[in-house]
Amino acid sequence: SSGINAEWPLRPGTYLFHNLMMISLTILLAVVGLAASGTASDTSYNKIINFPAASKANYISFNPELPALTGLTVCAWKQDKDNGRARYWFSYAVPGNDNELILGDANGMHKFYVKRTVTQSYISYTRIIKIKWIHVCGAWDSETGNAVISINGKAVNTVVVKKGEALTAGGNLVIGQEQDSVGGGFDSNQAYIGNLYNINMWDRALTQAEIASMFNEGMCGIFFAGLSGSEPIISYADILAKEMHGDVSVVDGECDVVECPPVVECPVVECPALFCPEKECPVTECPAVTCPEKECPAVKECPVVEEIECPAKEECSLPARDCPGIEPHQPACWKTLEETRFKGGVSIGYIEGDINAAKAVCYASGTCLAISCAEKRGAVSCQLFTSFGKEKKGKGMTSFVYTC
Repeated sequence: SSGINAEWPLRPGTYLFHNLMMISLTILLAVVGLAASGTASDTSYNKIINFPAASKANYISFNPELPALTGLTVCAWKQDKDNGRARYWFSYAVPGNDNELILGDANGMHKFYVKRTVTQSYISYTRIIKIKWIHVCGAWDSETGNAVISINGKAVNTVVVKKGEALTAGGNLVIGQEQDSVGGGFDSNQAYIGNLYNINMWDRALTQAEIASMFNEGMCGIFFAGLSGSEPIISYADILAKEMHGDVSVVDGECDVVECPPVVECPVVECPALFCPEKECPVTECPAVTCPEKECPAVKECPVVEEIECPAKEECSLPARDCPGIEPHQPACWKTLEETRFKGGVSIGYIEGDINAAKAVCYASGTCLAISCAEKRGAVSCQLFTSFGKEKKGKGMTSFVYTC
């Protein structure tokens, strides 16, 4: 192409040879940086944090040096060992607000506090099965104000919280306790009892598909591989590296060692009578924790010299990633019951503001069978049921049952 003053044949020390080598080196360094980012340390895989008893002495505390955030997500696997009145496992406090960001359980509800405002959902499992591991996420987006609690990959409640505001920077993070002052003010009645694994925090609200993907990978699966922007601002490896107080300990889980799949080599491009940089492929590190998908950078086009063109370069093929989705519900399948409520049944929470949204959430949950809605102070509130009892007269209430 025009503007190229080439020396042929290309030899070490020539201007064009030097520039092409620098381009290849730059591509290689970028690839190495990409391959190294977003992977958890091999020392964090299958390492469980155990809180054996309700004690103010059991905790992990540090300053994560967070900036002001307009979006965030906190996720973890947890295995509760106690049905206490209140048990909190993640507490971020700043001067003037000890409830800046909190996750835990209290009074039979999952709790997710953002700047003192709570989003909550009923705990649907019983004392007998509470020893099972569950995946919990709290996500918040300042632009929409949506605060979402997700249990085992599914959103169980969404509330508009602190729209347009930001999480305050520079606070202190405590794992296993609830702070009533920055770095302290613990109460043994609120101390966590049980096991925690893979606690991570992101500086954006993850999509529901991303959260579902993490759950579907399972505790022993590949950690969040292949999703863009997946690097946490606070990683589980960061937390494990901090001092553990009291009787907090790290124990081995029951996961097997993760093996990386074989990597297919990228094709090498050669151009006749013209030096072209070969296609660089990243070296895949296997820390027995994460297996990043192979990524091949774009190849710089070869210049045309004496009407000699480089052959076409084949693209690296990466396997398609299945992303979970939600099938839309069928509006015609809803049976409407005017002036009717349900006596008895099991409720899994409330949706505020829109009947159609409540129907969609009920259907998407996979367990909801009916909803009852009523207008209160100009707003519509709908209660979601996984089972329901007898139909009763309910003034000002409308109930809906999904019949398909």
